[in-house]
Amino acid sequence: MYNLKKIFRSLTKENFSTNIKEPLIKILPYIKPHWKIYTGLVILLFADLGMTIGMATFLKLVTDAAVNKNIQQLEHLLLIGIILILFVCSVIYMNSYLSSIAISKVTRDLRINLFEKILGLPTPKFLKYHSGDLLSRLTSDINNVAGLVGNNLLQMFKLPITAVAVFIYLLKVNWQLSVVCLLIGPAFLLIGGFFGFLLKKISRDIYDELAKVNSFLNDTLSGHEIVRSFILEQVFLKKFIGQSNNVLSLQLKQAKLSSIMRAGSSSAGAIAYLLNLGLGAFLVAKGVLSIGSLLAFVSLMHYLIYPFTGMVSTWISFQQSVSAWDRVLQILDSPGETRNLPEYIPHKEDVHSIHFRNLCFSYDGEKNVIENFNLSIPAGKIIALVGPSGAGKSTLFKLFLGLYQPTAGSIHLDSQSIKTLSPSALRSSIAYVPQESYLFSGTIRENLLYGRANTTEEELIKAAKIANAHDFIMSLPDKYDTEIGERGVKLSGGQKQRISIARAILKNSSILLLDEATSALDNESEYIIQESLDRLMESRTTFVIAHRLSTIKNADCIIVMDKGQIVAQGRHNYLLKHNDLYARLFHLQFQDKILPHNIGTSP
Repeated sequence: MYNLKKIFRSLTKENFSTNIKEPLIKILPYIKPHWKIYTGLVILLFADLGMTIGMATFLKLVTDAAVNKNIQQLEHLLLIGIILILFVCSVIYMNSYLSSIAISKVTRDLRINLFEKILGLPTPKFLKYHSGDLLSRLTSDINNVAGLVGNNLLQMFKLPITAVAVFIYLLKVNWQLSVVCLLIGPAFLLIGGFFGFLLKKISRDIYDELAKVNSFLNDTLSGHEIVRSFILEQVFLKKFIGQSNNVLSLQLKQAKLSSIMRAGSSSAGAIAYLLNLGLGAFLVAKGVLSIGSLLAFVSLMHYLIYPFTGMVSTWISFQQSVSAWDRVLQILDSPGETRNLPEYIPHKEDVHSIHFRNLCFSYDGEKNVIENFNLSIPAGKIIALVGPSGAGKSTLFKLFLGLYQPTAGSIHLDSQSIKTLSPSALRSSIAYVPQESYLFSGTIRENLLYGRANTTEEELIKAAKIANAHDFIMSLPDKYDTEIGERGVKLSGGQKQRISIARAILKNSSILLLDEATSALDNESEYIIQESLDRLMESRTTFVIAHRLSTIKNADCIIVMDKGQIVAQGRHNYLLKHNDLYARLFHLQFQDKILPHNIGTSP
């Protein structure tokens, strides 16, 4: 049950004004760049108003001329009627065209701005949203916001102006009939306010449920291989049907309330129409009103009542758009990582040393996953990080990249804390190769150029050769311009890894963060990948979450981590003899050349 006191409180002047003003104030910056279009729409608004009164006057003159059998006047009025019709058609066309342009341009700007904001969200904030929810805000919510920048916005201004202008005109025709129409008005406003409150809440619930559906679809489609291999088709279908039924239930409730509202406003309008028609007929019979004046009044009465009925439907549509706008504003009003999105800055000087000083970090603000981490590394060294799952290795990478801020302590490049560096400056000096080689839809060339956009063809090919990727790329149908599908689905695991390595080579950063893949490859692919990684690590300060025996043995220093702390460090042979945790981890794994997943993976 809805709280009636809360509903009627929403109908107060203050809340009514706030519900209109706040959304308009926040959307105004997106409207301003297109002021010429909106100026044209305002001019058309007044042209439409003049046309409305003109047509009613035309009807009065034609009727009176016909009653008086004035043929000459009827001939002149016929020409005027043709001109009026042409004018009406022109206004309708221009209004529809300009309104469509305004909506398209403003929603495009909104979508771009929202996408830019999403890209710039701090990582903790970004991870609070499901990707399907963000997609829903970028697509359906932005489309629903169109009501705030198109016809609904114009109607909010047009309808009151129309009501005032028509009322003044009708007063001249007959004041008694005009007053009857005016007295019906408050009933429409009460109906609109009451149902508008209910429908706004339901609309918000519908948008939230649709976002859940999008999130579920995104998960299902991304994990389609797991769905099929575990025979989960029926399970996921039942879940989808349940979510779809939730949306349907809300939509039916919305349709019921909308229908009641429209029936109520139509009934009030019909009552006003019958009252005026009966009173008007009585006045004609008494000789107080001419037939032409009655017809003019009846035709214009719609435009006096319609602003009230129109305000009801417009207000409801407006509130539904506000619900979508609220969801968009949740992102737009969030503080970004920086004022502007980071962009690649070629590093001018190499980093000579890296220092971790009393570094601590907690995801939940209670339990530290990094605890008093202290380490100093000279440039050009290879540092291997090993430890059980949950030791904090991947978290250390996230802190290094500035994706999260430490709760205590600091990371320094030479003598400068990374907190004082812009995200652009910090991340431009670091190349990151994740455990899962993530490639984007598009061509191999496009994915390589994400490493550095202003790369020459020679540099591109050189990087691919260093990564042992050039030969297999040249064997593909379109070579570097071959489409690789979503997440590189058309390539093998080893091929994706080599493209990921080539991309890191192109970035040409002095620091490398490498999370070695745990997926097993055939011996030839394993050798090729290892050779590519060895070339990538040359002359770079490298931190590697190690899963390969060769990486551990070739590392200048191995850092053994457990529960976010350094429990030992040194070379392979030393640690094997003097550290029980390292020895246990080492002896658990080397049936193969790759460490088991539970040894090398961390949050």
